[in-house]
Amino acid sequence: MSPHSRFEDLPVWQSAARLYDGIDAFLDRNPPRLRPGFRSQLDDAALAVANLIAGGFERGSVGELVACLRLALGAAGEVRSMLILAGRNPGLARFRFEIAELKSLADSCARQIRTWAASLPPPDGGETPSEAAGPAGEAPHNGPPGRSRSGRLPPGSCRGD
Repeated sequence: MSPHSRFEDLPVWQSAARLYDGIDAFLDRNPPRLRPGFRSQLDDAALAVANLIAGGFERGSVGELVACLRLALGAAGEVRSMLILAGRNPGLARFRFEIAELKSLADSCARQIRTWAASLPPPDGGETPSEAAGPAGEAPHNGPPGRSRSGRLPPGSCRGD
């Protein structure tokens, strides 16, 4: 049985929330040379990490949890990729330290997600996500993000649509 009964208590969700808070603060500083589409996609991907962890935890089966964690891992990878690209932009040189810190947070989220997913029982084990959450509430192996370019998940995905 997990020591966590709410997704907000999961260390991995708390890390993902810090990642989103950091991305939000970074974007609020209005860095130059970030196009609106890039900003929107970075915001969507960072938000998706926390939301997919929460959505997976709230679902009714370990199989659904694992599917959502794979998507969350993809979203964390998307955040890292976008931060790497932003860090290469000469117009953002004064933000390099902040970008590196955010990339480190995204790396931490991905490691936790991967660890949690690897620790979960096989999906047919009959456990609920809260029973299978484990002590750290952490995560999966790489899978395709399954998100459209707009950051939206298809119907029937882990967002409950």
